[in-house]
Amino acid sequence: MSQSATEGVALVLPEPPAPSATATTTTSAATKKSGRRPQTQDGDKNSDNQHRSRGSHSSGGSAATAGPPRRGNHTLPATSSKHTLESKLFRIDGMRVLLVSNALGHLRAMDSLAQRTTADFVLHVGNFGFYDNDSAGRVPAEHLLPQSNVSRDSYHNGLGEFPLYLSGRYKFQTPVYAISSPIGDVHVLCQLRSKAYQVPNFHMVDEMTSHLIGKLRLLGLGGEFQHHRLLNSGDGTVDSIAGAKGQCWSTLMQVGELVQLADKYATNDEIRIFLCNESPAYQGYMAQLASKLKASIVCFAAPNAPCPSNFYLLGVVPPTAIPLYTAQSTTDMASFWDKVPQAALDGCSEAERSMIKSAFELSKLTLDNTYAKSVWHIAVPGMQRACATLLVVQDFHVGLEAYHHGDNLLRKREGVHPRHQPGVSAVVLRPAVCWDNRVQASEVRALAAPAVVLAVDVPHDPEDKIVVFVKDEDAEKTCGHLNGKEFKGTEVRASVQSKRDDRGSRSRGGRGGRGNRSGAEGSSGRSRNEGQNSKARGARPAKQ
Repeated sequence: MSQSATEGVALVLPEPPAPSATATTTTSAATKKSGRRPQTQDGDKNSDNQHRSRGSHSSGGSAATAGPPRRGNHTLPATSSKHTLESKLFRIDGMRVLLVSNALGHLRAMDSLAQRTTADFVLHVGNFGFYDNDSAGRVPAEHLLPQSNVSRDSYHNGLGEFPLYLSGRYKFQTPVYAISSPIGDVHVLCQLRSKAYQVPNFHMVDEMTSHLIGKLRLLGLGGEFQHHRLLNSGDGTVDSIAGAKGQCWSTLMQVGELVQLADKYATNDEIRIFLCNESPAYQGYMAQLASKLKASIVCFAAPNAPCPSNFYLLGVVPPTAIPLYTAQSTTDMASFWDKVPQAALDGCSEAERSMIKSAFELSKLTLDNTYAKSVWHIAVPGMQRACATLLVVQDFHVGLEAYHHGDNLLRKREGVHPRHQPGVSAVVLRPAVCWDNRVQASEVRALAAPAVVLAVDVPHDPEDKIVVFVKDEDAEKTCGHLNGKEFKGTEVRASVQSKRDDRGSRSRGGRGGRGNRSGAEGSSGRSRNEGQNSKARGARPAKQ
């Protein structure tokens, strides 16, 4: 899956040469090397990574032709040699940035993904898993991580793996930069801000801290954007951090501080990346803020997106709708501001009231065509989607790599998973403890050949089972074929999942399935506690 460079092909067929013509090859000069070292502002350590920019070459053939060129049965219009269309292959070799969303405490898997994709550093948006060993006593159970999503050698109380990094048991091999999560322990965020908690190779991106890495300027606004909480700090005790009872949110004070921070580093010699949890396509205020920050790229969490995607606003919204796009943000903010009691502002200093007022005025900003045409929005799918999105940066050139395990589009169109279809059996492969999250569906299909495999559910958790769906009449034959084979250094043990097990271990969001300890525990890494935890997983943050 890893790839050392981004390769994009702009392929235009050249004019066909005459039989007697000879081709010539031209190579462009190599681009200049960038000798700039990564830098970090606001007290964070300088990155030790040096990102070298190698030459970028393009090649193409040109030929002299006798008479008008022809392609098939059509005669092409004659063109001058200056405008002759050529085949072009371009390559970007530069700094590689892995974009991750909703790690949900699977931090070792995220670190492993960064190494497999040869990323220089990681940018995380969405729910990271900010908990410590005492968070279970401060955070309601519905706002802890689903226990079935936590590795078995980590904690079983829904805290994920971040406590293991706080204790020093594990360390990030690749630098990680993250914004605060909508769900998490606000006490942990306060401890990180005050430097009471320190994790090597881990950095927060917030309204008080900006990072410059090569040409990239990182700016971020964490938490959930909720109008009724924009002036509520909750249980936050450090700076303007806001949150309570397992939820974290943004405030107008944070927005004001972030704009002030961005203005401090105003320069045209950098590429600004704005990290947020809310999609600017849904929340117009995020688009207005990105415009104010002069961001070139906006990365936001899209945990339910099936695959990586990116867009420019003018590519999905007609020009006439741009004013309407921000009008809703203006209306919502004005409605909130009218309900704010004067007493809420009286307790603030003059500087704080000024920043809050400027953040409110930001909702009146009108997006211009420059933003709509040029700002790149990247929706980052949840890590459980088995996707990887990377930015490759060389000087001011930014490329995009996207990897996806693939979807069964027929299954999506029909809306029925093979496990729920009549005449389909599930063959379960175990143990998976040695397969360390590197199993690909294509590898399982090759292992099961020549059996016709209808679908493969690969676990996200390395200690869960792989489920292969085949026709009923082929189940026993496939099971016998797989038993005893060696896969990923482990001898395969296969069994046919009984119908009773299939009913007992329901899919994500199902009711009350307890599963069977000795048999299959469901598909795609779902443990026997899936039904018990489905309510916690699907719970939305309670409104205050």
